[in-house]
Amino acid sequence: MKAAWLSWDKRNENQKNPTFHESSYSISIKARGELERLAKGRTKKSLSSVIDTLLLDAVSIKTLQKQLNKVIKGANCGVRLNYDFFSTFFSDDKVNEQAAIINQKLNQDLAFKENELKNEKIKSTNLEDENSKSKTEIDRMRAQIVSLEEENSKLKKSEEAANKELDDFLES
Repeated sequence: MKAAWLSWDKRNENQKNPTFHESSYSISIKARGELERLAKGRTKKSLSSVIDTLLLDAVSIKTLQKQLNKVIKGANCGVRLNYDFFSTFFSDDKVNEQAAIINQKLNQDLAFKENELKNEKIKSTNLEDENSKSKTEIDRMRAQIVSLEEENSKLKKSEEAANKELDDFLES
């Protein structure tokens, strides 16, 4: 009779209470040790609250991991990132730690962009050097054209003088 009463009382309490008491799961010794280690972390929590937190945060963690994987694949910068998600699960300042992870990613993106900018500056400097060399070559060619035009003018004058002498010679 006492067992029936306790069972009824537990079912009744579960209906009124937002939490559900369950004790029919079994886990390995290694998993139990890990659960105890997580519970004894920075903020001491009960095993039930650790399990509750893990299950409730699993969806948001999975979403964050997918987003980070997309960003990492898109970055293609060859840098290995250290994402320590489990340190953010059970802390009171979870948002700060997640912000630190995002900050780390943004810093790596900034470094990647700075590297790209450095490469573009090098290319720009090379193009400016080529442009300067081209301008020098153009100036040299213009000077050569001017000297050729002067020589051409002299040759035309010589030709005219020679033609005049020839005409004078033929007339005499």
